[in-house]
Amino acid sequence: MRGKNFYRSSFPESLFMAEKPQKFSKHVIKGYDRCATLNVVICGLCRDLENALPSTIARIERTRSFFRKSKVIIVENDSSDSTPMILNKYQNESTGVKIINPTIRDKTKYNNKDSVSGMSFGRMSLMSTLRNVYLDELHEYKDFDYVIMVDMDLDGGWSYEGLLSCFSFKDWSGMGANGLLFKQEEVIKGGVVLPSKVKRIFYDTWAFREVGQKKFKGYAIHEFLQLEKGELPVLVDSVFSGLGIYRMKDCLRCEYRPFTKTEGVACEHVSFNEQIRKGGNKIYINPSMITLYSPTEYSRP
Repeated sequence: MRGKNFYRSSFPESLFMAEKPQKFSKHVIKGYDRCATLNVVICGLCRDLENALPSTIARIERTRSFFRKSKVIIVENDSSDSTPMILNKYQNESTGVKIINPTIRDKTKYNNKDSVSGMSFGRMSLMSTLRNVYLDELHEYKDFDYVIMVDMDLDGGWSYEGLLSCFSFKDWSGMGANGLLFKQEEVIKGGVVLPSKVKRIFYDTWAFREVGQKKFKGYAIHEFLQLEKGELPVLVDSVFSGLGIYRMKDCLRCEYRPFTKTEGVACEHVSFNEQIRKGGNKIYINPSMITLYSPTEYSRP
């Protein structure tokens, strides 16, 4: 890994301290040792991400280094910037990387929204279709152990310690991330903008469902969910937040859909996790596997 990519791939682990660091470090070490015996496929979607891609690719390559064997599948569609060129270069210069370029004719679905959830059936159908492209490819790697699905536009990346800690735990089929967004609250008094607090938000509530939650309850209800690094994984019905790890054998029997048994329009991750849970399989959110939707000092040097 070259110097710039090493820097780009970095994550500010020290900003998120575990309450019991020694106990947490044991999970990281155990997970690291186990990952060295595992084979994984890393998947993602990509469209018009020329600015974010160099950092994301560097993070993917750093993540690959933890495993015995790894492959990368990226589905790129309809980009109007230099995204295809960057991805083709990545494919040509790296081993085990496959770029797939389907075309979606109805591009209006990208931004089509309704007034209830903020997301339309059309957009969810589109996202499901594109994610199913890489699910189909996974059948070529059915002897691999796990699949890591990652959002390609995470400004701040993901915690490697948190990711590694996932593999120290047993009896799970899916493990999702603790997505965080830090937002400056604007305070105006007498027409003057005053110094304000930074608000921490749990991001991607659209994909999040507590155990027993049958329908989306709105964004605000879970935005202030506080999970801290070092805490044990929490059982949920659905979670993604930009990074999800699944057992390969469970993924191969599932597909993404824009609806669930109880929701006419639903996040594609919710329907996918609903299928993963069949047969008693368990899905958790790992508080330590932090994904940052806000930039850090390492973002896009």
